[in-house]
Amino acid sequence: MGNVRRFAAINTKIRSLEGQLLNNKDYENLLEMSELSEMTAYLKNNTSYSELFDSVVVDELTIDHLEVLFKRELFRKIQGFIHYFVDDYKQLFRILFMRYEIEDLKLFIRSLVRSEDISKIMEHMVILSVRKTFDYEKLSRVRSLEELVVALEGTPYHDLIQYYMNESPERRIFYMEMNLDRYYFKKLIAQVEKLSGIDQKPVKEILGKNTDILNIQWIYRGRKFYRLTSEELLNYTLLGGHALKYKTLKQLCYAASREDVTNFIREGPYGFLVDRDDFEVFMELNMERYIYDEFLKLKKRNYMNIIESMVYMHQLEYEVRDLFTIFEAKRYGFGKEETKKYLVRIR
Repeated sequence: MGNVRRFAAINTKIRSLEGQLLNNKDYENLLEMSELSEMTAYLKNNTSYSELFDSVVVDELTIDHLEVLFKRELFRKIQGFIHYFVDDYKQLFRILFMRYEIEDLKLFIRSLVRSEDISKIMEHMVILSVRKTFDYEKLSRVRSLEELVVALEGTPYHDLIQYYMNESPERRIFYMEMNLDRYYFKKLIAQVEKLSGIDQKPVKEILGKNTDILNIQWIYRGRKFYRLTSEELLNYTLLGGHALKYKTLKQLCYAASREDVTNFIREGPYGFLVDRDDFEVFMELNMERYIYDEFLKLKKRNYMNIIESMVYMHQLEYEVRDLFTIFEAKRYGFGKEETKKYLVRIR
């Protein structure tokens, strides 16, 4: 099937959906407001989110209620993509959706390690209606990591979690999360290899850059917070990076000190991640901004391929993320300019 035929319907749909995204004026208006009720009223009366509020009383909404509403809308829109694709392209989106499932699994792990009440996180989960790998209802009843491992039997996540059960509590979360991410990226890279050449190139580019910055974050965190050995750091890096190949990653992992790691990063293509004294606070945000900008650049260079679908998917994710950042910032009394420091789409 040619790319024009394959993507004509979905790209027409996406261009319509893109017109519903918030624009800069919407962001500026929301940033000027001080009350949650004022912001939700604006979203109801002036944006495409109006239908979300049809069955609720706006003045009674809390941030927790809004989280569920907006996640539900996010998933509703992106789940609709899968019906436009067949074969390897449909499988690619199923794997992309796996990321949400893995993030939910990480929440279960963190809550159990910290002895938190699982039922509380279940209240805020919006479960994908596409094919799921594990039974959320079964996981909601577990009360320990041991029970979680049993509940995951028969899923690809079982062995990934069980392998680290004997690790010290302070390292267990880190190891388990890294192993889950490695599994996801391995599956994703393998599936991208099955796409047509015109689709492989841009997807590999953005996936490679995402891999690079995740490796930087993991190496830095592994050294600072978990004091992993150089061998452990190297063993857990992701392969398939864009600019940071195995030789460079090895240099990073075997650097003499954390300061040497920072200096090495500063001199490379991702120096912007560590170009300020408080870079640790903003590293993850700068990563998100970078990936968002790279997606927009790819979109300008690509037409009638898989990139338009992937760009919209991320635009919507970052929009929802920014909305909750604004909501939370108002809760803590942040002003407009201070709030902008923590947003992805508008700066």
